[in-house]
Amino acid sequence: MAKKHKLYCAPKDGKFNWERQFDLQNLPGKLEKYGRVVVTFEKYVPMKSLNQMRYYRGGILPWMEKELGASTGEIITKNGFHEFLKSQCGIIVELTDELSYTKSLADYTEAEMAAYITKVGLWVMDWFNATIPPPTVIEEYL
Repeated sequence: MAKKHKLYCAPKDGKFNWERQFDLQNLPGKLEKYGRVVVTFEKYVPMKSLNQMRYYRGGILPWMEKELGASTGEIITKNGFHEFLKSQCGIIVELTDELSYTKSLADYTEAEMAAYITKVGLWVMDWFNATIPPPTVIEEYL
């Protein structure tokens, strides 16, 4: 697979405002080793935040393991809940009519992760009649 390099910029007043300094003059020389290259411009979409992942992995999943694991009659680990939640609430990517898979949380955008956490909360409310504590107080329950 081809190696990808991302250079972020915010165009303003007809100029590129690069977020990180790099040697634009010598860029073509550095790219020669790849042979032919493709340059693509696309709108920036923020990836999920560290706080979102911290809340999900460090708050919601441990809370579910502690509070809901016993009520199921089985011992379900954080990873077990994660896999199940991904299948129930995750984003399904359809490649063809027969082939589809659940998108990895690693590839979620900030908006997709927020929607996923909301769906998880609604699923827990529907199935367990419980409310997941908000990020500000979830540590008190653990």
